[in-house]
Amino acid sequence: ELADESWRLKWTEEGIKNMNDMVEEYIEEGRKEGRKEGRKEGRKEGRKEGYLLTLYDLYKDDIISLDVAASRAEMTEQAFLESVKGL
Repeated sequence: ELADESWRLKWTEEGIKNMNDMVEEYIEEGRKEGRKEGRKEGRKEGRKEGYLLTLYDLYKDDIISLDVAASRAEMTEQAFLESVKGL
């Protein structure tokens, strides 16, 4: 019985269509999950960039020192300045 079902799915038009539909569903689920993960990562990166920019603005306005800003960012001073350069 299982062999008959396997044959039907592989070799009949209906079976091939069913298999194609299942594959398309799996692909779409993967895309949705990928978009969800991408949005999550994007939000996380955005928050980090916002935090770094805030620290940098505080440093530029002489509210905090460079060593404090870098320390809060858990970076060296040089790494901190390089990270905000591209933002």
